[in-house]
Amino acid sequence: MGSFAIYLLSLIITLTGFGIMMVYFIVFSQIAVSLAKAELAEGTENLLTERWIYVLILAALVSLFCLMKRLAEMKGITVMLFLTIAIFILGFIAQLCTEGMIENHDEDYGQYYDIDFDMNLVTGLNIIISAYGFHTNLYPTYNSMGENKSAANGNKATAIGSSLSMTIYISLGILSIYTFGEELTTDVMDSINKESNGYSYIIRIAFMIVLALHIPFVFFPSKESLLIIVDEAMNKSMSKDL
Repeated sequence: MGSFAIYLLSLIITLTGFGIMMVYFIVFSQIAVSLAKAELAEGTENLLTERWIYVLILAALVSLFCLMKRLAEMKGITVMLFLTIAIFILGFIAQLCTEGMIENHDEDYGQYYDIDFDMNLVTGLNIIISAYGFHTNLYPTYNSMGENKSAANGNKATAIGSSLSMTIYISLGILSIYTFGEELTTDVMDSINKESNGYSYIIRIAFMIVLALHIPFVFFPSKESLLIIVDEAMNKSMSKDL
């Protein structure tokens, strides 16, 4: 397809990345508003119950991280991200162990493992594919390895990332369905937002931090792809390299 493929692939990554970041901002602001409303008198409407203020705050906080030139500079963010994910999962486990399945009124737990071959299954598969979308940072990750850069280490990093992602997703899925049962909403955070116990606050705050820390990693390949489009149009650098 020639240079057209360069523009097409770069445009897809750019648009997809910015679309995902929009979702992160939406969910972040929704959770922030739910926390504010839980602390304010019922029916109170002020600046703290407006989603746009949290969008601006989040944008200001992550902008410094988004300007980093190399993924290697985000090591600290990566450590914080996994620590926060651990807190998020442990919050679910602690709630299930101490509070029990008070939100779950199901009698047949076997239904959780039945597969319905309908459009919801197709939607679920699309979500799973999107969830493993870290491949857009594969080459930047590989290039950031420095002296340790090799095909073997690249494959090792991919295997570790895939394994951790699978473990987190399966754990969260099982914990969510046993916590809420059939009352579980499509977005588990909608179910969490309805709770008022201490675990709910910990889980919501942890998830907000997880969303915020994801943004630099989504922004990086989107920014790189946009710059590739500009550079290809002006200098044809990638076409020459290829």
